[in-house]
Amino acid sequence: MKKKYKGSYTVEASFIFPLVMSVIVLIIYLSFFLHDRAVMDAASYQAAMRGSFVTSDKSDFLKKAEKAGDELLKEALLVTRVSEKNIELKNNTLTVTYSGIMNIPGGVNFIPGIPTELKLNVRSSAKRLDPTGFVRSCRIIENLQDASEKTDMEEI
Repeated sequence: MKKKYKGSYTVEASFIFPLVMSVIVLIIYLSFFLHDRAVMDAASYQAAMRGSFVTSDKSDFLKKAEKAGDELLKEALLVTRVSEKNIELKNNTLTVTYSGIMNIPGGVNFIPGIPTELKLNVRSSAKRLDPTGFVRSCRIIENLQDASEKTDMEEI
């Protein structure tokens, strides 16, 4: 004899569906968070690298580093807003720091005690380089090496 359970699946689904949807939305927001963190990390690294190659005065490379980071962050972030940016030079090392806040909507956050915003802090640094000085040094070494080879050949 068959038992008939009318509506039992509907009742079970009404309990499970909000939980499943909340987990899916939280996974989507976690993906947004990871994306924005990767973008901010790349922007801070790019800004530090671009600023490290400028050979002119201090204000010029700080502006160039800030401009490079702002260009990358302008339209790439999905849900995070940059709350603070800091570019500083210490001991010939350029450090770029970005801080951001990602708000999680209240409807998704159904468990009390879980924060409604996530904070991101990203830092990258690069040592200031002098590319022209490096190339000049390499050429001097090459010229010295060629000169030493010529004197060795003359002695033989």
